[in-house]
Amino acid sequence: MQLFQDSITVTNLKTVPVGFQFVDHVNLTKYSNLWLKISPKNGIIDPGEREDIVFTLQVTEKVAWKFNSGEEIMKDKFYLRISGEKDTPIKVNGAYKPSVFGFSMDTLAKLTKPIIEMSFDELRAIELKEHPWIGDDPMARIPKSLWTLVDYLYKNSLHEENLFVKEGNYFEIIHIRDWLDADKDLSQISVSACSIAQCILLLLKSTKEPLIEMNAHPMNQQNVSSYNKLLVEYITSFLCFLLKFREQNKLTANILGEIFASAIMHSNDVVSKKYMSGLIMKQCRNKSMYSDNV
Repeated sequence: MQLFQDSITVTNLKTVPVGFQFVDHVNLTKYSNLWLKISPKNGIIDPGEREDIVFTLQVTEKVAWKFNSGEEIMKDKFYLRISGEKDTPIKVNGAYKPSVFGFSMDTLAKLTKPIIEMSFDELRAIELKEHPWIGDDPMARIPKSLWTLVDYLYKNSLHEENLFVKEGNYFEIIHIRDWLDADKDLSQISVSACSIAQCILLLLKSTKEPLIEMNAHPMNQQNVSSYNKLLVEYITSFLCFLLKFREQNKLTANILGEIFASAIMHSNDVVSKKYMSGLIMKQCRNKSMYSDNV
């Protein structure tokens, strides 16, 4: 998801090579951070030479939920250590705005207004507390952000070749995220189908817990909540419909299974991919759409 970059230049004014590295401010060991990347983290600078060091701040799908939950804040301190010199402290401070990416599907389904109009306290209250559902319509429990993305593909992109396989455009994904956060009508947006498809994957990958836990497969889904089963059925039903146009979009159950294992199960191992492919094929058979050759 969105990133920000800045850089510094370190120049060696000495007559001998000097080494540099970044270290943690607490235990003074090698610096590591899930949302801040430093390149290069260490190296040797020859006399009279200089090194450009790039800092990349990026909240990915792996850490978005940590910021939304308050477990992580955009604040850090570390040191630049240069051989023969005193450690130089470096501080990072930023402001994080909550987004649909990083909240549970259950929380997103219970939003009553655009996320940009809600405070962290409001969102975390929904995330942490049980809120009874009103009404019996199961579709009312599908998060609007997920439904909006799926509906866009359903109406516009079923024939799109390599949908979900080809990566979307970074700037388009940021644009889509902003529209989802503001609860705008995606029918008016000008982006590629692949960017919409990737947003579906990111939305599912960015949750703290997967819809299907690793210990709940391959044959036992007793530990999967009824709500998660509803979401999995909704997603796999759409994928089955997508396979109806497989001659045009070049997709198969195996291809989609490999892709959605990481999104629905947060796992890329062979067993998860095989299980996900089987789940898609089972859904297709239940709906009498296709044979096993999908």
